[in-house]
Amino acid sequence: MNLVTLQRITTLYVEDEDRMQIAGEGGDQSVQTLWLSHRLLDRLVLKLVSWLAMQHDSVQADVLQSFAQEAALQSMTPQPAVNTGFAVATWLVKSIDVTTSPNVIRLTFKDHVHEVQLVMQSQFLRQWLIILRTQYQVAGWDVQAWPEWLAAPHKVAPDQALWH
Repeated sequence: MNLVTLQRITTLYVEDEDRMQIAGEGGDQSVQTLWLSHRLLDRLVLKLVSWLAMQHDSVQADVLQSFAQEAALQSMTPQPAVNTGFAVATWLVKSIDVTTSPNVIRLTFKDHVHEVQLVMQSQFLRQWLIILRTQYQVAGWDVQAWPEWLAAPHKVAPDQALWH
């Protein structure tokens, strides 16, 4: 199996499936559609937030996190969505391996046949979390467990074309 690294993603809640869809485009322009359950995403968000929290370990960590989130939001630019019409594979993610280093977090999405990875630095991760939280709200999923510093300054319209 050839491990594909996603270069560009679009994250969207799909009501008919009651799941989050990640349409990912690899370096070879191939597209895969990944489906993630609410429960799996909740577990993933906790790990992602923990990794970001380790980036600031001062007394004012929440304030610094809020500023970093605001900077990530301000640097987001509209991108065209990944087109799922030509997806080479569509599958339900069964597990996600999370590997971290001080500057990068690597997510490896898996099922029994497929495996793709997404590598993010903190800025990209912060932008993706903004989009993911917005899609949680579209879904009506609970965001109470998300940290306040992630929620506070962000006002992204659910239909705004800020895709990752």
